[in-house]
Amino acid sequence: MAEFVFGPPLLLAPHATIRTLSEAMAYVRGCITVRRPHIRAGVLRALSAVSGDDQQRLAAKGSRLWVETEDFICR
Repeated sequence: MAEFVFGPPLLLAPHATIRTLSEAMAYVRGCITVRRPHIRAGVLRALSAVSGDDQQRLAAKGSRLWVETEDFICR
């Protein structure tokens, strides 16, 4: 199974570019102070449990929604 690749990559604060689910997981883990820690925990669980293409897409969508909600997307 090939790892999901964000297209286009996510440009996040501070100065991070996320291209893969592995990079997304590392970024989410590094975000200690967030407004919605319970959602962060769910995103981490989803990223950790990925085992198929459908789960990869769902985890990618969830992580993208979470970084948008936390206002980490650079515009």
